Amino acid sequence: MKWSDHARDLLNELVSPVPSLERAEVKRAIKEQVEELAGEAGHSGVNREEWVVCGYWLSAPVQVKRLTEGYLRNKGYGRYLVSPDSTPHLLQSLDRS
Repeated sequence: MKWSDHARDLLNELVSPVPSLERAEVKRAIKEQVEELAGEAGHSGVNREEWVVCGYWLSAPVQVKRLTEGYLRNKGYGRYLVSPDSTPHLLQSLDRS
């Protein structure tokens, strides 16, 4: 699936704090989630900021969800989050058109 430059840059920004030895695996997991969201929305490419943020959120292990939420809010992406335990609401908040 083709990624826009903005989406690719955002993914790289979000994974930058991840230790380098784990970064490739984390990035792969996020990409899978993001591409699934884009595919479900009927798109052949990744060009939506909220897909990247949501994929990042969904890929985070349960034990670091609060840290993930804080990181995303500090980066200015909190508008895509509802609460730490509201993944269904997060997905519903995506404009899938």
